[in-house]
Amino acid sequence: MKLAHTRDIVIAQCLEETDAGGRLITDEEKRLAESAAGAPLPKDVSRREQDAFLAQRAANAIGTVEPRLEGDRGWLRQQLFRSKFGWFALIAVVVAAIVGYLTNEFDPDGKVNLLKLPLIGIIVWNLLVYLVELTFLFRKEGAASSFAGVITRMLVPPSMKLEKSETESALEFRARSLFHSRWRHLSIPALSARTKSILHITALVLAAAAIVGMYVRGLSKEYNAVWESTFFEKGEQLEPFLKVPLGPALAVTGDRFNFTADELDGLRQTQEAPNDGKNARKWIHLYAISIAIFVLIPRLFLALLWHLKAVSMDRGLPFRDLNPAYYERVLAVSTGDSLPIYLVPYAHKPGDSVVQGIRTHMEAAFERPVSISWQDGIAFGEEEEATADIAINTQPMILFNFGSTPERETHLALYQQLREELPEGSRPYQIVLDCEAFDRKNDSFTDADERRATRLSAWKKLFAAEKNCQIHIISEHEMITTQPATTTETDS
Repeated sequence: MKLAHTRDIVIAQCLEETDAGGRLITDEEKRLAESAAGAPLPKDVSRREQDAFLAQRAANAIGTVEPRLEGDRGWLRQQLFRSKFGWFALIAVVVAAIVGYLTNEFDPDGKVNLLKLPLIGIIVWNLLVYLVELTFLFRKEGAASSFAGVITRMLVPPSMKLEKSETESALEFRARSLFHSRWRHLSIPALSARTKSILHITALVLAAAAIVGMYVRGLSKEYNAVWESTFFEKGEQLEPFLKVPLGPALAVTGDRFNFTADELDGLRQTQEAPNDGKNARKWIHLYAISIAIFVLIPRLFLALLWHLKAVSMDRGLPFRDLNPAYYERVLAVSTGDSLPIYLVPYAHKPGDSVVQGIRTHMEAAFERPVSISWQDGIAFGEEEEATADIAINTQPMILFNFGSTPERETHLALYQQLREELPEGSRPYQIVLDCEAFDRKNDSFTDADERRATRLSAWKKLFAAEKNCQIHIISEHEMITTQPATTTETDS
């Protein structure tokens, strides 16, 4: 899947989870977005087809929400964090090129000490790097826990650093912050892999620039090769030592740049016997070829591998892991596998947290995704004229304010009136009690639990004679389902 499509899906998810009250996009508009994306989906739809549906649905939903946003809408379209990595790559490569070119491993007197050039150290260091890199390469999120992961997290600040703009509503800011946090969580592994690729390119440029600088300086001044050592006294001792790091270069060039123990004896200098040495061109070529073999080619290979891994990870970001229940619900609704719930509020408008809590509770209570349709609220005094168009396979529910005093003339009358309107074979109405306002009002009282228990007992008693009627209690602290005729409450 394209990265832009995954981004749209996560944006739509964050908007919908934040906008429980439907102020930015209503349930009906969500259904229109699903229909325009191809719903209803077949039962045996493939994962790839599901992703394509989710992407199109998200694009449709974003198109509906975007004109309604009061603040900056750029976050709906821009690729977060990508520009920072472009600048990081450019700066790192330019600095590496300058530092590499200015690196001077030659003595100011025009001599090249064969043992002073840090070729062996460079080779050993790079071999250790390659070993570690290959270990990380085959781990799922290896780059995210490496040095590259540290750099990535420096380039991608956490969402807590976001600031609310003057024109942005609190709802928009919550949605943007949630998206920033989740997109950062999703992107870190892929961005770390991209950082790995940049670091390998940087190391390659550094080594290549050093070689170029070495050759450029050799054009303007003649350098002679010498060697001096405390441990090596003869060329025959030094020859096998040098042929270990220079062996691959000698194998590539053949006899053209080969050297012997006698030749090395002629390049040795000591404090007692200074030696001007001989032209260092051959040695410069050998060192340059060795750097190409041990640094340039492997670094280019690893940079390409990490780049390909980053691209692969971008195409397969595990966005469904952010909230599996959300995607199960969206797909269940679009394939007809969800339980449709028809909810009728009576003289009450619930808050956003209760709206979200009802969905969460119902999915736990019925052990399946649910699709909730909200009817326009029924006002106080309209109980006897109330009607509802309920489909046979739909679960009807009535939402009451727990804080209201339960009355036969209103609450029970409405329940019985709507029950009479049900077509034959329909599920019976269930009751949803919103306790949020009641709990907040009574929270400061010492007898808050007793007050709540008394009120709940009154609600149960009111509906005790109604068969197959369950009561769902929704509050900030608990969500339970209970039977009206009993006093035992069972956690759903």
